Amino acid sequence: MMAIFTYWGGHGAATTAGTLFEQMGNDGMLSLGIIMATLGLIVAMLAGMVWVNIGARLGWSKYTHENKGAGEVPFLIPENERRPLGVGTVSSDVVNGLALQLVVVRKRNYSPRLNLS
Repeated sequence: MMAIFTYWGGHGAATTAGTLFEQMGNDGMLSLGIIMATLGLIVAMLAGMVWVNIGARLGWSKYTHENKGAGEVPFLIPENERRPLGVGTVSSDVVNGLALQLVVVRKRNYSPRLNLS
């Protein structure tokens, strides 16, 4: 049962479920849950690195082919290369566009109202 909680919920769900199981009389479930969640993260990272490297070597990644000679990821997209999604001014490798918009909307909705009229 702990494997399900650690697989789907990570360390947070493992802590919650482990504490619950220990209160029901199953000793050591909290430690087991944390260990399983940590092992799950390690396995996922190692497997992910293997798959990313395989994909890059097979030519499945688009970014590496476009920027073969580039030394670093550009933070700002040059104005003549910006695609219309509104106006994307930040490289998606640096900041997720949707996350940036949500920050702006949240700031606008929860800041004191300005009387612009």
